[in-house]
Amino acid sequence: MWLSKLLEAEGATVDALTDGLAAFQRVWDEEYDVIVSEIGTPGIDGRDLYMAFQNTWPELTDRMVFVCGELTSAVREFVTRTSVPCVPAPVSRVALFDAVRAAGARSAPRALA
Repeated sequence: MWLSKLLEAEGATVDALTDGLAAFQRVWDEEYDVIVSEIGTPGIDGRDLYMAFQNTWPELTDRMVFVCGELTSAVREFVTRTSVPCVPAPVSRVALFDAVRAAGARSAPRALA
């Protein structure tokens, strides 16, 4: 929920969810300009969500932004391969919103975080 507070402080409209499965299900009913997801969280994380979108709605992968607590070599490889912007922790509001703006410009600003 801290991601949504950062985005809302910059004027974004945010629907905040706590797991990737709920996010995947939400895009069936709602259209989002940007999807912000953490990498490395238990359960369905940003990588899993990316793969689900890639298989179902490939155009949504261009709207993604990752937030990463630990930039491991596996995470670096994934981010490089997918070209999804990744904001490392500690997350600055400026860096997060810049990444969201860039992703929004690639698509169209309502965010799912």
